[in-house]
Amino acid sequence: MTPREGEYLVKLLLSRNGSVSIVTLSNGSVHRVFNIVPGRDAGEQFDHISTNIAVLYEDRESDFFYASEVCEIATEDGTVCFARPALKFQTETLPDP
Repeated sequence: MTPREGEYLVKLLLSRNGSVSIVTLSNGSVHRVFNIVPGRDAGEQFDHISTNIAVLYEDRESDFFYASEVCEIATEDGTVCFARPALKFQTETLPDP
């Protein structure tokens, strides 16, 4: 993911504040997001995102992740709003010990 893509997805999530977004992260975890508060640490290329804290929901968990971890953002009905291209892993042949 590029920093520009990260900025785009933060703007997308901010525009959806108040609506449910289903966010899938690169580790496979899935989060129901109602609102976000983004921020960026000095020297970092990507924002960190705190979820579901602007308006407290008793039955909603707050989460914290980085924009660079987001693989997909979808609406509650499954419409995909953002999808990160599949990661391609390089394989390396290691020498025998």
